[in-house]
Amino acid sequence: MAESTEQSDSRKQSFIRATAMRALAPLLATAVSAVSAYLARKASALAQEKLLPKLQEKGGGRAVAGEALTAVADKVPEPVSAPIESLAEKVEGDDAGRESQRRGREQRRNQRRRTLEQTGST
Repeated sequence: MAESTEQSDSRKQSFIRATAMRALAPLLATAVSAVSAYLARKASALAQEKLLPKLQEKGGGRAVAGEALTAVADKVPEPVSAPIESLAEKVEGDDAGRESQRRGREQRRNQRRRTLEQTGST
């Protein structure tokens, strides 16, 4: 008789636990969703307040990445450091070169536009 009472109590507890889990699961999912949304907003605001000014102070993301790659290249053996240093140079890039390429594309577009206007007006 004692065994059937223990089994009955065990079944009741298991039923109560399962019912509680079913009832609390949506609440828990909602809470987790709200917390993750809050943390995402906070992380974005924190990045803009703290991280971006420091990146701009150091010359931007490219400069920071180039510095990091150069520091890594200084700490690794010679055969590995050469490719890392070349990658650092590429990452830091030449903004003047990019600017001249942009100006060249703009000049070509303007030339094509003028050519089209001249042929359309004759």
